[in-house]
Amino acid sequence: MARKPIQIERAGLRTPRERMWGCMQQLGRFQAAQVEAAAHPVGRRAVQSYLECLSNGGYIRAADEAPNRYRLWEVVKRQARAPMLDRDGKELKPALGNLAMWRAMKVRKVFDAAQIATDATQGGVSCSLGSAKAYVSVLLRCGYLRVDAASRPGTLARLRLIKDTGPLPPAVTRAKALFDRNTGELLLAQTAQEVGDGLDS
Repeated sequence: MARKPIQIERAGLRTPRERMWGCMQQLGRFQAAQVEAAAHPVGRRAVQSYLECLSNGGYIRAADEAPNRYRLWEVVKRQARAPMLDRDGKELKPALGNLAMWRAMKVRKVFDAAQIATDATQGGVSCSLGSAKAYVSVLLRCGYLRVDAASRPGTLARLRLIKDTGPLPPAVTRAKALFDRNTGELLLAQTAQEVGDGLDS
């Protein structure tokens, strides 16, 4: 099961799976309803889906034979990071494009979008020039980058990283905002007029 695009996570800047896994490890033995309540706001369907992934992956096991909704589970394999698994319990390869680009920016300091795409790809991550252009454009508009040399025909703009907030790459949300998990800051990548122009009349 692929992860949904990142949304704003208020509870300690943790994702739903991180909150659920933290609750399970703290309790040791638990029922789905306990996880749902502790990891709020997480729905019953999300909890049941994650329990299935963890069970198939050998991270938890059933401690009784009750129906799924009332079954008692116990953690049998502990780790700090929340397991990212598909329904069969197999490890999911995380989306590393933004992380690879963010790391490349931190190393280079001054760069263009083509260099960032190349660096990310050399690290074994699929990253197109279009993806790099889109990501640096949002970072630029949110104040993470500045233009050192403007673009001109046949030459991409040279950019400089001026806001290095930490190891996690700022993420673009569905609402076209930038969410920085290093700081918990949410920044609009669009002007108020652009947001208004995108609304249905």
